[in-house]
Amino acid sequence: MSDVIVKLPDVVANQIAAGEVIQRPASVVKELMENAIDAEATKIKLSIKDAGRTLIYIEDNGKGMSPADAVMCFERHATSKLKTAADLFQIATKGFRGEALASVAAIAHVELKTKTEDSIEGTKVLMSGGRMDSKEACSMNKGTHFSIKNLFYNVPARRYFLKSDNVEWKHILEEFMRVAMVHPEVEMLLENEGQKEIHLMPSNHRQRIVKLMGNKFDEWLVPIEEQTDWLRISGFLAKPEAAKKSRGDQYFFVNGRYVKHSYLHHAIQTVFQGLLKEGTFASYFVYLEVDPSLIDVNIHPTKTEVKFQDDKAVYAILHAAARRSLGMHNIVPTIDFNQEGNITTPVWGNSEVKIPQVQYSPDYNPFGKETPKRDVVNEWLLMQAEIHAKVQSIPEQLNWKDEAGWEQSDIQPMQVFKRWVVFEYNGEMWMVDQGLAHRQIQFESWLSKDWKWSGQQLLTPFQFEWGQQDKVSLLGAEHELRSMGFDWKIEEDMVQLLAIPNVDFGWSWERQFEEIVQQWENGYERMNNDREMMAWLAAKQDAIRAGQMLTVPEMKDLVVQLLQCENPFFTPKHDKIIFKMSEKNIQQFFAI
Repeated sequence: MSDVIVKLPDVVANQIAAGEVIQRPASVVKELMENAIDAEATKIKLSIKDAGRTLIYIEDNGKGMSPADAVMCFERHATSKLKTAADLFQIATKGFRGEALASVAAIAHVELKTKTEDSIEGTKVLMSGGRMDSKEACSMNKGTHFSIKNLFYNVPARRYFLKSDNVEWKHILEEFMRVAMVHPEVEMLLENEGQKEIHLMPSNHRQRIVKLMGNKFDEWLVPIEEQTDWLRISGFLAKPEAAKKSRGDQYFFVNGRYVKHSYLHHAIQTVFQGLLKEGTFASYFVYLEVDPSLIDVNIHPTKTEVKFQDDKAVYAILHAAARRSLGMHNIVPTIDFNQEGNITTPVWGNSEVKIPQVQYSPDYNPFGKETPKRDVVNEWLLMQAEIHAKVQSIPEQLNWKDEAGWEQSDIQPMQVFKRWVVFEYNGEMWMVDQGLAHRQIQFESWLSKDWKWSGQQLLTPFQFEWGQQDKVSLLGAEHELRSMGFDWKIEEDMVQLLAIPNVDFGWSWERQFEEIVQQWENGYERMNNDREMMAWLAAKQDAIRAGQMLTVPEMKDLVVQLLQCENPFFTPKHDKIIFKMSEKNIQQFFAI
């Protein structure tokens, strides 16, 4: 039998590695910007064409590389950050794997120009498909310039799976903002198609966040601070007014590195319980500094995940710091531990404080005669029989039929937790989400109406002050929104709404515009068209909410109307409206 195992060629190995590290143009932006930060750059310029497909150009004024390093940096696992395995537990830089540049060079045409401060001339290296085409001297100032052209040119399948230009541009902007937020001391310039998009001058963290998120955040940011022997927490929480229906404005940075951490997110989200509208998420910008030996950043190829040696301790400290931060700014009630003296009891008039009396039975003996055990099962059966008898005595009956042919039934629904309508039908227990049910009814009602889109100009433009991400979301839905009759223009941090649709949904289009854009970003791409999306938003206005009490006739009417809908079981967002469970399934819960 012949040997079948062979060593992969370097070009193929690099392309495989690129599949893990370089997922889209934004991945290249992240790696190159982090390299510039590690090179101690004080100024970074990023230029994008065709959402990164055609060109990603980045230049910095950092330390630069020697001629030998300019070639070596494209080799796999070539890094200046690690010497031994022990160094993995003392990582204080962003890049350390030595995979990024090798991966980029394997799937693009790369031009590198670099020069150190003590070099007379710079070095220019051309790479394509993982191979070096040329190396020569060039004239330039200290720093490094990268030109990444024709990304995925030799991996057409990867290029095919890229999203639209607006989506890819949004991802690029996100990576730019993540690096910019954690390094406010660095001047940064972002250009798109030759036009300046963002120019950030050196500042502090608060100023950098406000510049990126919009001036309105200056009023919303609440500082968070905590210092222990091994952990330092700083940054800002945003007041409930800044909450959004998407999770876009939530940032964790650990030792200067952006990370995703659902456990720590929960620590902050629970602090905001009861303060946010249903379906919205708190915004925050939190920086954690911890001893590198107490974390592992080597658990994910893109380095967006970290593992703490003691997750629970970090959670507890972060939760306490966030709670105290909101309390100090009167956002949530807090105890004043600085108050001196005993807690006082208010006394009205000249009345004396009465000592509470404890009532008890002197004849009670817990060790006396044994109390007979209750027959809980029989009690429950008797109670059900009594309820059934009462239900049978109610003269009002209801006949339900669906397309499959509902049989005549005497159904008496009940409301559970002021949210679900529950009833028994044909040997099954049905649970109907009252909020989604009524919204689905309203949705199909709006969808059946004959309305067409056209725009009407506003006499006075309506102005919004939006951050960079909001404006990108607006551009992402530009085609659909303009076809509906919206018109606007963007100037710096301001969005001016010039025209609105002429369809009357019973709301203010100007006030609703921001939510429409956010909702479009938050999963409405699964709907078939803009008519469905707007009908679903319109249905929200008058829909029954969770927590609203319903009478029996109202519950009956709700379910009857729902079952007459074209799709009574799922919303256009694919949320389940009706849940059914058989008696056999219920019995399994009580099986020992």
